Amino acid sequence: MMMRKVLMVLLCLLWAAPAVALIDTFDASHNFVADGVAGTDWQAVVYSGGNLPSLQIQSGNGKLRLQSQGTTAGGWDGVWDINGDGTADLCPMLLTEVTGDFVLITRFAGINDLSVDHQAAGLVVRNPDNSAGENMVQSAFFSRWTGHIAWNVVNGARTGEAGATSLNVNQYSYMKLERVGNLFTPSVSEDGVNWTPMFAGWTRNDLPQTVQVGLFHAMFSQNLGWTDFDFLYAGKQAASLSPLEPTVEEEGETTQTMTITLTGPEPIADVYVDVIPYALPFNLDPEANDPNDIRLIGPDGPQEPGMPLTLHFPAGTTQKTFVVQAVDDDYVEGLEQIGLKVLTYSEDPAYDQQLGQWTLVTVIDDEQGHLIMDTGEGLVVDENQTMTAEFTVSLSHPPAEDVTVSITTPDGQTAVSPITLVFTPENYLIPQTVTVTAVDDDLVEDDPHTGRIAFAVSSDDPFYHGITVPQVTVIIIENNCGAWGYSRFDANQDCVVDLLDVAVLASQWLQCTHPHAVDCIDVR
Repeated sequence: MMMRKVLMVLLCLLWAAPAVALIDTFDASHNFVADGVAGTDWQAVVYSGGNLPSLQIQSGNGKLRLQSQGTTAGGWDGVWDINGDGTADLCPMLLTEVTGDFVLITRFAGINDLSVDHQAAGLVVRNPDNSAGENMVQSAFFSRWTGHIAWNVVNGARTGEAGATSLNVNQYSYMKLERVGNLFTPSVSEDGVNWTPMFAGWTRNDLPQTVQVGLFHAMFSQNLGWTDFDFLYAGKQAASLSPLEPTVEEEGETTQTMTITLTGPEPIADVYVDVIPYALPFNLDPEANDPNDIRLIGPDGPQEPGMPLTLHFPAGTTQKTFVVQAVDDDYVEGLEQIGLKVLTYSEDPAYDQQLGQWTLVTVIDDEQGHLIMDTGEGLVVDENQTMTAEFTVSLSHPPAEDVTVSITTPDGQTAVSPITLVFTPENYLIPQTVTVTAVDDDLVEDDPHTGRIAFAVSSDDPFYHGITVPQVTVIIIENNCGAWGYSRFDANQDCVVDLLDVAVLASQWLQCTHPHAVDCIDVR
C-alpha cells in the first residue's frame, strides 16, 4: 500500500535549482497532466488519488483550468483518503519554487458552478519535504460561501481557518498571498491595486526559506468541479511607480508623467519593464472602464490606445519615465478607472520575472460631469463606534441647475450623515463633508470586513443627471466573538476555554467519526 501511495504522487520534472520568480499568463497551450512541466517555467505537478480520469491542469488562450473530483486540500481530522480506497486524495497543484520573501498574485476567471459543494481553488505555499505530512498555507475562494477562505495545514492536519465570506469572488477576483519573514498574509482585491487583508496572517516558523508556491484545486467531495485563472505572478516587488493616483482628462487629452524606479540592487544586466493597461473586471461598467481610453508614450513615441509599453533600463540604470495620456472620444462614460500593471524581465535574477507596483489611472470624461471625492488615506470605522470616518464631495464643473446627490449604504454595514447633498451653481466647488459610522450588528463577520457607499445623482441639468458614480469601500473592524477564529479547544465557540468546553468534550467521548463504519457519524 505504501508503494501505491508513493507511485500515485506525481512530481514532474522537479528542477534542482529553485526559481527566483515566475510570470505565467497562460497564453501557451500545455497539458500539465499528460506532459508534466517540460518546456515550461514551472517545476512540479503534484497530486495523488481522487478521480484520476477527471483530472485536468490545462493552459491556453490566457487561462489555466484546474479540474478535479474526490480531492482534498486537508481537513481538521488529518484524513487525506476521503474516498476510502487506501490512497491519499491530495488535490492537484501546479508549483514552482521561490526563496525568501515573495508575493503571489492571481485572478479568478471562472468556475463551472458556484453552487457545487465544496469547491476551493487558489494560491498555495507548500513545504517540498512532506515526510512529516503536508505543510501548507492556502488562500482560495470557497464555493459554499462564494467568498474567500484561508487554511493553515500543519503536519497533515488543518489547524487554522479564516474566511472573508462577504467578499464575493466575482467582485473580489484578485488574490494575493505574501510572505514577509515567516508571516504569510492573504489578501483580496477588486482591482489588483487596493488590497483587503483577509486577516492578520499565520506565522509558520517551520516552513523553510525555499518553498513551493502556485495554484491548487480541491473538491472535498465526489462532485466534479473546475476553476479558471488568468495568470500567476510569483516574485518580489522590484519596481515602484509614481505618482500613485494619476489623473488625466479627455478634454484636451491631458497627460501625466509617470516615474518607474527599480527598487532592488543596481541592475547588473539590462532590465525590460512592461507597463500593461488592463480593465477592471467587475468594479465598473465595462463601457466606462476601457483601456483604449488611455495611451502610453515612451522614448520611442506613443503606443496605440490601450496597448502595453516596454521601457528599456540599461545595466546600472534605475529610473525611467513615461507618459499616460487620455484619449478623447464621443462616448458618455463618466469617471473611469483603468489599471496599469508593471512587470520586469532581465538576465539579472533580481529583476527577472518580478513584479512592479500597480496603479489606477483616473480618466475624466468631457461628455459628462462627475463628482470629486476625497477619502484621504481610506475610510476605516469600527463596530464599537469609537472610530468614524469622513470624506468630502464636490462637483467637477459648474452646473446649469441644482444637483442633488443621494447617498445610501446598500449592504447595511454602515450609516452616513447627511444622506443628501445639494450643489448649486454658486457652491459646486465647495467640498461638503459626509461622516461614516459602522453599524454594530450581532453577526460574526470577517475582521476586517467591508461596507459599500453608493451614490445617485439627479438634476435638471443633463450634464449631471444620472451620471455613474463608483461606489466607495469602507473598511470595518469587527467586534463579535469568533471573527478571529476559535481555539481548537473552544468546543462551544464562546471565545473562552473553560469547564463548559470540557463538558462538550465529555458528551462526545468515544464518538466514532469514521464515515464508512457501523454506528459512526459522518462529520464532513
